[in-house]
Amino acid sequence: MKRFPLPRGGSSSVRARVLTIVAIPVTVLLVLGVGAAAFLVVVGSAAKDWATGVQGVIPVDIRFMAQVTEERRLTLLRLAGAATESDLVTQRQLLDRAVADLSASGYELAELNPAAVAPVSAEYGAALGQLPRIRQQVDTGAASRQDVYTAYNRLAGLIGLGLGAVAETAPDSVTSARESTALELLNVLDSMSRANALAAGGVAAGGLTRDELHEYRHQVGFYHAQLERLSPRLAGQAPYDRLVGSGAWQRLTTVEDALLDGDATLPMSVTAWQDAARQVTGDLAAVWSSYHHLAEESAVAYGERTFRNSILAGAGILVVTILALLIAVHLSNRLIGRLKRLRARTPSGWLTSACHGSWRGCATVSRSTPPWRCPSWTTAVTRSVRWPTRSTPRNERRWPPRSRKPGPATD
Repeated sequence: MKRFPLPRGGSSSVRARVLTIVAIPVTVLLVLGVGAAAFLVVVGSAAKDWATGVQGVIPVDIRFMAQVTEERRLTLLRLAGAATESDLVTQRQLLDRAVADLSASGYELAELNPAAVAPVSAEYGAALGQLPRIRQQVDTGAASRQDVYTAYNRLAGLIGLGLGAVAETAPDSVTSARESTALELLNVLDSMSRANALAAGGVAAGGLTRDELHEYRHQVGFYHAQLERLSPRLAGQAPYDRLVGSGAWQRLTTVEDALLDGDATLPMSVTAWQDAARQVTGDLAAVWSSYHHLAEESAVAYGERTFRNSILAGAGILVVTILALLIAVHLSNRLIGRLKRLRARTPSGWLTSACHGSWRGCATVSRSTPPWRCPSWTTAVTRSVRWPTRSTPRNERRWPPRSRKPGPATD
């Protein structure tokens, strides 16, 4: 059987193999860690973008809501002959500007949740399409109070649909919960303004009809019950405390109780009543806006926290990878040293270390010749080994034979 000499530099080969075995799982760990850190960076950036988008939309929504509710109130008063045409025309111009701003901000909402905003956009177009027609009917006296009330309620409901779609894309559970509370506050504001507009138009026309009184009782009861239910979450916040502790709130509830009891006369003038209603509307809008700001702050905090954690996680994984490589190098060096010591204690290793110099000095064979074919190597082996003989005591017979310092090689 043909034999070949063992390759020199075997320690480098062992070290490379050990490092290769360690490098595979370490590389996988590094790739997974970097991928996870990159994903968390993207999540944190998306949370910040969400907060920025909502922050730009909310002021526009508040202005639109305020202008819709005011035009609804003035239109119902106009039908009863209690509002001037100039006031209504001015208010319509303000609503038109708010509609233009809302249309521009709708693109930002669509980017936050395109699938959910698409139905809202269709409803938005349909509601705005009927606005010129209802205005024309009001000017010609062909519109009823119920038609006006229904048309403007549909417009006001657009804000709730849009914000509900935005709340579905909240980056974390805290932000989602706060957005849901903000949406409920919007419903409180809408119900309060609906009840006030319906009552103002009915009182100006000589009294609420039976259906209008039923609707008024429903809206007043709903927004009071909702606000009472939300009070534990809102207590301690300055806008809410200012709302429930204001004189306008007390005056408004006094008029509401009188109307629900069917009193023929109001406990105060219509002007004082409507001033109180406008102040309460503004305070409710402030409560709604402040809770939206809380949701934005939680989204920003979540994004910053996620971004920071991703950086720390990436750095930690990098440190672990470097430590693993250093430990692998250290263990491979120890393994190689142990293999060398073990090889020196074996017959082949002992013979190689003892006789390698003689073989290298052999001039009668080529470098590709096995060492056992070199006379110098054979002589060195014979001299360097104390071979057991018959006269050797049995307790001294061992393998490998005891070594003695090799003498000079002779041909």
